[in-house]
Amino acid sequence: MSKHSGCADSTVPRRRAVPNALCASLAVAAILNWHCDTGPRLNGDPAASKAQSVGARRAGSQERSSEGEPYSGGIYQVWFRIGLDTDLGDLRWSPSGDRLAYSQEGDLCLWPDGAQITLIQDDFSSVALDLEWSPDGEFIVARGNGKTLLVDATEVEVVETFDDHRFIWWMDGRRCWAEPLDAGARTPDDVQTWHFGSRRRELPPGLTLIAYAAGGGALLAEHNPADGGGYPEGPLVLLRMDIKTGKILWRKTIHETGRMDYRSTPILAWNEGLHAAAILTDASGGGTFVGRVYSGDAVHELESVYTAGDSYNWVMEPVSWVGDELCVSLSLAYSYKPSENVQATMFWREINFFSVKDGTMRSVYQSDYLGFKAVASAEWLAFVEIRDGDRYLVIAPWARGSDGRLLRPIYDPDPWVP
Repeated sequence: MSKHSGCADSTVPRRRAVPNALCASLAVAAILNWHCDTGPRLNGDPAASKAQSVGARRAGSQERSSEGEPYSGGIYQVWFRIGLDTDLGDLRWSPSGDRLAYSQEGDLCLWPDGAQITLIQDDFSSVALDLEWSPDGEFIVARGNGKTLLVDATEVEVVETFDDHRFIWWMDGRRCWAEPLDAGARTPDDVQTWHFGSRRRELPPGLTLIAYAAGGGALLAEHNPADGGGYPEGPLVLLRMDIKTGKILWRKTIHETGRMDYRSTPILAWNEGLHAAAILTDASGGGTFVGRVYSGDAVHELESVYTAGDSYNWVMEPVSWVGDELCVSLSLAYSYKPSENVQATMFWREINFFSVKDGTMRSVYQSDYLGFKAVASAEWLAFVEIRDGDRYLVIAPWARGSDGRLLRPIYDPDPWVP
């Protein structure tokens, strides 16, 4: 394994003073020293990377949101050139919301640290890593190409490697794990065992674990087939967990009939404060996801506010909870007839916030350039854009309303700096 600084090699087209409060909150002064000639430096060393950062802008104190108080400044926007041929994996904010982990071509990168480590190297096929932070932000779990790696997020080094795509999560400070099992090869009488710290726990008979929430508040399982072979049967099952004991508090059958693509792993995001689960499952076997939020007896379909008529939409992973709202990236296709004999389809993508409390969806950013990934924290939005035949990872702060509500990313794509 190799580790080196420089996930972002940057030039800065504009430089303005950064408020001391933001520097203190992100430790920017201690981490990144911006140089117009060489880009960011990490601990005094020039940064270099496959992901070339091509710009960072800073906003002055007069930058205003569409309503509310003036934006107080800080990093206006940062973008890294990824490249269309580079396989970009997960984007994940740390639990504290001030560090972004993302993967490209088997490398794990951290922003704003500028740290990068090669986890998996494959010269013959692309590598897209699935990433997940531990609840305390001390570790990152990375899975890809048949391996699972546990990374110390402070030292940015691998501490354990497993030769399977095992599930690793945490409950009340205890590390939990389970072997990946094929439900199609199991029977209704089979019982799966998983590890709760040094103890063992069991799922109900006939269920196989397929997804977990990073903090351990919920697990997702599917039914084993009745004949002990073939495809799993019946709806998926949400298991609400007691993180202190590892015991099941309740189970809820959800109305999906199961996964359409058994190579695709469902996504589970649990909100402990709301006792709400966001679940993404493959919709058609083609890598497109249907998203639903389950809260009590209510089931909410994650759809664009513009979905109507001959239009349809699908959800792109990942999704992320920001307080009481779920940040979700949607792709929308709308069929229309520009003339009597012509049928056309228009596509666009948007980043939305869904509120469980009132069941409403609101759009915070739309663009024809949006890629397929976006993830939010309480301070930042990270998303992918495709422009001029190239792909970029954009990081921008939020504009807030007078009530503190997140309104939109403070991001001006024009003039674009290629």
